[in-house]
Amino acid sequence: MRRFCFDRVGRAWVAVAIGLVLAACETLEQAGMKLPNALAQEERQPVTGRQGWKLDQQLRFADIEVLEVQRGITKGGDLRILEYDQSRRKQLYSFVLFDQQGQEWIGDCEAFLRRRQLTFEVGIELQNRSMLGARFSRQGGSADVWELRLKESGDKPLQGTLVSGSRQLEVSGTRALAGSPLPLDETTGYVISLGGEALAAAEVINDGAVWVSSTLDDELKGPVSSCLAALLLFEELRVTLDE
Repeated sequence: MRRFCFDRVGRAWVAVAIGLVLAACETLEQAGMKLPNALAQEERQPVTGRQGWKLDQQLRFADIEVLEVQRGITKGGDLRILEYDQSRRKQLYSFVLFDQQGQEWIGDCEAFLRRRQLTFEVGIELQNRSMLGARFSRQGGSADVWELRLKESGDKPLQGTLVSGSRQLEVSGTRALAGSPLPLDETTGYVISLGGEALAAAEVINDGAVWVSSTLDDELKGPVSSCLAALLLFEELRVTLDE
C-alpha cells in the first residue's frame, strides 16, 4: 500500500513538472519585444505574410498592404577557420505599399548582413557590421522622398535615421524582451521616434507585430509604415546566415 501511494505521488509530481515545463515553453513562444512606455497602451497589430520566401509575397499589418515584394539574388557566403566563423549576405529588395490614405509608396532597399563569432565551447559573437539603406518615395510625381540609413555599432542592433529634407526621425533596434531583465541574443524589434517620442514600433521575432501611436501625424504615416515594412522584410534575410 505504501509503495502504491508513493508511486501515485511520484506520478503526480511528474505531471506537475511536465505542466510547468509546457507552461514555460508557451511563455517563451509568446515572448515579445519590450515596448517604450509611449506605445504600451496602443493596439498590437499582428503581421501576416512574413513566413517563407515565396513568390508574390505580401505583408499586411494594421491598414497597410505591402505588395509586389521583389528580392534580388542573395550574394555572399560563409567562412570558417578553426574557431572563427563569419557569414556575409547582401541583397537588394523592393516593395509597393498602400497606406491608410490610399497613397502608394515605393520602397527600394539595400541590405548587408555580417555576423562574426568565435566558437569554443560556447559561441562568442564579435562586433558585427550589418547595414540597411532604403529610399521611400510616393507615387504620382511627389517630391516627398525619405531615406533610411541604419548600421550596427558595437554590440548594439541597427541604429540610424529616416530623413526627408529638414525632417528627421530616429530608428533604433532593440534586443530587450517584455517582462525580462535579460536581453535576447538577437534583435527583438525596432522603434521609430521623433525628438525622443516613440511614434511606432515593429516586433521582428515570432510572426511579427506593429504598434503605431494614435498621435502620429498623417503626413508621417506613409514613410513610417514604409520603414516598418522594410525592417520586417530585412529581418527575414537573417535566416540565410550560417548558424
